[in-house]
Amino acid sequence: AAVEGLKQELEEEKGKAEAEMRGIVGRGKRFNAGSRDDVAEFLFRVSGLMSPRLTEGGQESTDERSVKILRARVAKGARAEVVRFLDLLLEYRECAKYLGTYLDYVLEKERGGRLYPDDLSTTRVVSGRLSGRLLTFPTRTERGAKIRGCFKAGKGKRILSVDLSQIELRMMAEMSGDQVMR
Repeated sequence: AAVEGLKQELEEEKGKAEAEMRGIVGRGKRFNAGSRDDVAEFLFRVSGLMSPRLTEGGQESTDERSVKILRARVAKGARAEVVRFLDLLLEYRECAKYLGTYLDYVLEKERGGRLYPDDLSTTRVVSGRLSGRLLTFPTRTERGAKIRGCFKAGKGKRILSVDLSQIELRMMAEMSGDQVMR
């Protein structure tokens, strides 16, 4: 229930951010905040900003890094609506990421109040470390803290936060029975 409530809250925040961006762009124009082309049109052609980077295809980049660079550049001298647009774009994208990457996944993998992830793997990371969506919940943002706050231990149980430092080597030592490695 907490995850569903948070999902609804983030969907509302995302919708409000997009609606306000649409208002900044202009009422007569169609605008999709999830469209790279629509964002680039407003930032680089309408507002006259210079892209800090280009994509491999030679187009102006609208990725998160580029938007943050633009936001830092225009903080002082740009029109207030352009600064507001950049702030809203970052907010919209954070909401979209948390919804699509984390909350939808949790709702999909939850059964009977428990999570059953099926994406734990050691093959997706060059280092061979264990990876999976449940291991990568954001921790440094307010929204990330809200997601983590949705998880509660069952009666008589505890939730542990552990550092998996060198877990692969430790597992190998245990499985092999090698006394020196242990």
